[in-house]
Amino acid sequence: MDTADTAKMPRYDAAISFLFKDIDLATQLTNRLGGLEVFFFPRTQETLAGTDGLESMRQPFRRESRLNVVLFRPGWGETPWTGVEQAAIEDRWLEDQFRSLFLVLIEPRSKGVPRWVPDTHISFAWQDFGAEQAAGAIKARVQELGGHIHVETLEEKAERLKGSRNYQNRREEFQRSFEGVAAAKAAFIELKRLVRERLANLSNVLPTRVREDSSGALILMGLADPLKLVWHSHYGNSLESAALTVETWRGHPAVSDDWVIDSDRVGAKEYRPDVSPTGIVGWQMGGRVIGPAEFAEQLLSDQVERAIK
Repeated sequence: MDTADTAKMPRYDAAISFLFKDIDLATQLTNRLGGLEVFFFPRTQETLAGTDGLESMRQPFRRESRLNVVLFRPGWGETPWTGVEQAAIEDRWLEDQFRSLFLVLIEPRSKGVPRWVPDTHISFAWQDFGAEQAAGAIKARVQELGGHIHVETLEEKAERLKGSRNYQNRREEFQRSFEGVAAAKAAFIELKRLVRERLANLSNVLPTRVREDSSGALILMGLADPLKLVWHSHYGNSLESAALTVETWRGHPAVSDDWVIDSDRVGAKEYRPDVSPTGIVGWQMGGRVIGPAEFAEQLLSDQVERAIK
């Protein structure tokens, strides 16, 4: 291979763009892309400290990668980091007709795709296939674009497995310790505070009634459905059988210290407490762990939209 050919070789096989809330999904995906050179910038916030590094953030998506992988959900492209990355990706597809784009839909397909992506472009649904199959599909696309899967050395494999084992150890310690139980309970308390705060901010357009009963359950009235948030934890040093349950009721939800007439629980979803690779304490949802802020947002978003219509 001559010098001219070498100069044309991409620096990365894949570059991953994602919102901060999806950093755990991006981490899971990156960890499964062994054998590829991956640009993965684990940002700690969605604001840019300055403009000096903008060009270095733009180039991996504009010219230095074979494949741009976008973990898309509504809001991607609207933050400073993803706005820079989107502009670079758009410039790129004007040249290669979307061959360099691999779009991963984090939310259901009903949430749509970026307006600039043609209807004929194939997208990958995270909820249907998960990190393992997404990684396999990305590797296949990289090979189609002329890339090669690097065979891991024994040392590289050991390092990768060590990182995975360390995370599993942290999860097990979280699930079987006084500290883990306390952290999960604190996450539930924070969730209740955030739900109250968000509904208070909407009081002018959506009057709601919020009550906490003597068991600590939170009861929400005035939304599309009456809801009850219940935290179950049976042991002081273990999260075995612990769960956050979101109950849907017909009529006023039952409370621990009242007798409620003419009401029935018509549905319930359980969410198991867990800790993410980056240390977020929350609940398992859609193949990842989400914290109190995102849980509150997802819990109320559809309810508020339906209630106001």
